[in-house]
Amino acid sequence: QGATILIVGHNNTVGKIVEKLGAGKIGDLCVDEYSNLIILSLTKDGVSRLLLEHYGLPDPPAAGNCPHLKDR
Repeated sequence: QGATILIVGHNNTVGKIVEKLGAGKIGDLCVDEYSNLIILSLTKDGVSRLLLEHYGLPDPPAAGNCPHLKDR
């Protein structure tokens, strides 16, 4: 309780972690996305808040059918 936890994953695990923690479905990330900052706040009453941000240089344009998280 009251702790801050950093969760790091791969492009195909981050979305699953976010969903399992109750913040909805964001899907997989592209393999070339490195600027995503996903902040998930969980409250004692079970409400979750999801904030999608970016840091650093922008990611390259998405290739094929893999949209960037900011486009979702």
